[in-house]
Amino acid sequence: MWTVLRIAPNRPIARAWQEFLEEEGIPCELWWSDQTRRDDLAAPCEILVPSDRVHVVRTLILSGLLTGLLPGSTEAISLSAKHSAPEQTSSISLDEGGSG
Repeated sequence: MWTVLRIAPNRPIARAWQEFLEEEGIPCELWWSDQTRRDDLAAPCEILVPSDRVHVVRTLILSGLLTGLLPGSTEAISLSAKHSAPEQTSSISLDEGGSG
């Protein structure tokens, strides 16, 4: 199962996130809700990470490694678990006091 890290506003930002996460050893996939716009540089794109790596992403976010380093990053990021069908998601909150 994959988890939606965030929705990037465009492909260049999504690729920057993907590159950073993969350099940190976290597999990353990109998913376009409208697959016909896959080649459109301006199309929004979901950034997905494996659900079993959410704790690693949470650590990176809370330690400040992701916040502010990449275009479009924010301090508060919530994750959504993506099941086999893209439309099935559940939310996971990533605040400092939360248990995830």
